[in-house]
Amino acid sequence: MRVHNVHERPLTAAPAKVEALFADIEGLWPTHAFPAPQQQGDALRLGTMLWQPVDRPGAARAYEIVAPAGFHASHWFEVDEGSNGGAILRHTVEGEAVGDFEATWRDSIEPLHNAYIEAMFDRAQEVLA
Repeated sequence: MRVHNVHERPLTAAPAKVEALFADIEGLWPTHAFPAPQQQGDALRLGTMLWQPVDRPGAARAYEIVAPAGFHASHWFEVDEGSNGGAILRHTVEGEAVGDFEATWRDSIEPLHNAYIEAMFDRAQEVLA
């Protein structure tokens, strides 16, 4: 099953200020509602997910999802110019869920992921206010 999940949030802050938030991404984790990913070597683990940092042109932060085995995907954050000097913060997951992980993604992970990203965007707004 193809996975393409995109969240966008217009922000009033300038793109450079929004991009600067990703220098210390730990400050963006919505720990008031969800657990923060835990460092595992140079990767991050959140539940069954293991994210390996990668360089991606144009991304403020990017990861390859290297576990679980049934999920072959990347996810990344981008910051684009918005209107009136503001920014658009975007998060994308692109990949494929295979086998038993199709139902796991659709029924469990994706709804939780959606709530997590929206809470993370809320956190970005709070930090920038």
